[in-house]
Amino acid sequence: MAFKLPPPPWQSPSWHGAPPALDDIIASLDEQRQARELALQLRLGIQDAQAEFSYLRLKGLRALAATVAACLADSKWTRRFREAQLSPELQIVPCLFSHSLAPPPRSQPPSPSGSPGRVLGQPAVPLSPPGEEEVVVALHLLQGCCLVNAICKEQATKRGAVKALAERLLAATVVPVRVACLDALLTLLIGNPENVQEFKRLGALKQTTDLVQNAHVLEQVRLKALEFLALLLADASHTAKQYPDGAEDLPTAFEEEIRTALGTVVLNQLQQAVENGAFIEGRLETLAQSILHATV
Repeated sequence: MAFKLPPPPWQSPSWHGAPPALDDIIASLDEQRQARELALQLRLGIQDAQAEFSYLRLKGLRALAATVAACLADSKWTRRFREAQLSPELQIVPCLFSHSLAPPPRSQPPSPSGSPGRVLGQPAVPLSPPGEEEVVVALHLLQGCCLVNAICKEQATKRGAVKALAERLLAATVVPVRVACLDALLTLLIGNPENVQEFKRLGALKQTTDLVQNAHVLEQVRLKALEFLALLLADASHTAKQYPDGAEDLPTAFEEEIRTALGTVVLNQLQQAVENGAFIEGRLETLAQSILHATV
């Protein structure tokens, strides 16, 4: 469902027949009103997503997912969302990595009152650790934002998202978190050779092939890891052709890593899937919208 607002007073029957000279003013008032409403929804969602308790953060994440999904249903609202992410107080990605996707905090000495100390003016330190559902929704929200907004992708990269998600993938023990990590990682890696090099440098490619190779890992995760490798291999081949300087070794490096871990047969099957166009990128807005709607 698209982002909808109740009709403003100037669209009532009593305003019909207004002079044409007022059309530009009315259009400007509409634009400002819609921008304010979007900003309000984002502020309210971010406020809850920064709460000290997991259930409130989950509520805020779901509200943000619903807001962004509604924006993606209409090109004008998608543009407004992208513009809103230029404003620091409305940015979703920094909120995610400072709370729901933040690494576990270091132990702090208790205050005299017996509760963890808090510096005045600093964001609240989460008192309850993020639960599995909160992490999954946060990862889906991150993926949806990065799919449709290059600014969100840049913000995630600056905050070390590749390293953070690779570590979370390794530490995760439940299927939904692992699958969501792979999906979010893929969004950060596709079309970004620097992130791909970082992913490889961290040894995360070896971790992914280990998931496929490990018979004790559930089949759903192993299949997702195979899909991840195929898409990564296809993107590396495309990047090497589009940006030959510095990226020509990526496909070969990936192929050798996959061949070493999984064997030539699996590598050949992945290459065949890539050559046959089995993984064709569709409209990013549609994909992001389906992902975000699934979290609401």
